[in-house]
Amino acid sequence: MNVLEIIKKLEDDIGKCAKCGLCQSVCPIFLELGRESSVARGKVALVEALSEGRIKATSTLAEKIQCCLLCKACVENCPSGVRVDHIIFKSRAIIADIRGTSSVKWLLLKIILRHQWLLNLSIRVVSTFQIILFKQTGLNNTHRSRLNIGLNRRRVVLPLARKALRDEWPEVNLSYRPKGKVVLFTGCIINYILTKTGDAVIKVLLEHGVDVVIPKDQSCCGIVAMASGDETTFKNLAKNNLKLLSNLNADAIIVACATCTSTLKHQYLSLLFNEPGEFHDMAEKVAGKTYDISDYLINILRVRKIPQKYLKSPSKKTIATYHDPCHQRCGQRGYREQRELIKMIDYVKLKEMPMPARCCGGGGSFNLSYYSLSLKIAEKRVTDIEETGADIVLTNCSGCHMQLIDVLTQRSSSIQVRHPVDLYYEALNAV
Repeated sequence: MNVLEIIKKLEDDIGKCAKCGLCQSVCPIFLELGRESSVARGKVALVEALSEGRIKATSTLAEKIQCCLLCKACVENCPSGVRVDHIIFKSRAIIADIRGTSSVKWLLLKIILRHQWLLNLSIRVVSTFQIILFKQTGLNNTHRSRLNIGLNRRRVVLPLARKALRDEWPEVNLSYRPKGKVVLFTGCIINYILTKTGDAVIKVLLEHGVDVVIPKDQSCCGIVAMASGDETTFKNLAKNNLKLLSNLNADAIIVACATCTSTLKHQYLSLLFNEPGEFHDMAEKVAGKTYDISDYLINILRVRKIPQKYLKSPSKKTIATYHDPCHQRCGQRGYREQRELIKMIDYVKLKEMPMPARCCGGGGSFNLSYYSLSLKIAEKRVTDIEETGADIVLTNCSGCHMQLIDVLTQRSSSIQVRHPVDLYYEALNAV
């Protein structure tokens, strides 16, 4: 699709914007910077000016369009129903088409991400040498970069797993007396870093009589490519996943990351395949079968509560709080099931934050380009968490998990970051 065709598709959404400014009160970036260009209204005005030829796709414009978390808070609160996220996605594609992309992004998105074998190989190489590249912080099994390798030296990261989740488990895993069959879409972070969460998801499903298929050929969901303006790579990855997932005979597609869930359930249809055709049908089929793991456990399997008296755990209650990922609360309007799963563990007391849906500032690749700004937003979120007195903060987004670990470790906090299913499996296994 050429630039003019992309711009044409934006006109309806751009025209809906009444420039009322209600987005200012919910935009995490505007609340930090206070600049009109940082809020949805300002960005829509800039894209409108670009589409009318009043401004050019300069590096300054590119930076202003890139400085967005894509958290969808503006979309959720817009009285006119403007899909600002779609405008941002498409305008980034326009600018990338006009201006091109950096050699590093080109290599990562167009070569490595498009070829799963090459991504696996790259991860294995980095994993082998990470002891040289990173040093341990001594907290939460986290590391900092020793060298100038493109990461801020202040940043705290979790190490790559010694073995990827999809390499650790066979493709087909049979439960005892199976009651159903699901496909697990792992996502990248759970496959390569948060593998223990992946283990917990698989084991909980198996223990509840569900066979688990873990396709080896699944790709990244691709949203990182779309967020970078590379719609072609996003489409290639989407097509691979849709062909694979739509042809598997299973009751459901299970995902443990809010961003991946949102992409499979909504973004493939709304961004790429919203018109009739083969891939539209596939996208509809996949969307209809996709469940967040907590949603599946609560609403489909109806898992039982684990009473305190059956647990080999201390009598003292563990205080937990829950951070709502933007792509869960705004992207899918879901937040009940995760809390219900937490409440299934009798020794855990859930204490809500005053603003449980406040953005953590992660935004996928946003915090790579705008790390200082990302940290300012995250500091407010972590203060909310600390004020609850929680021992654990739970979240079902891998990106949020990484962001919260970073800031909590920098503050020398003892608060753990976990997935709700991690905690549920731990309790289930203790019975």
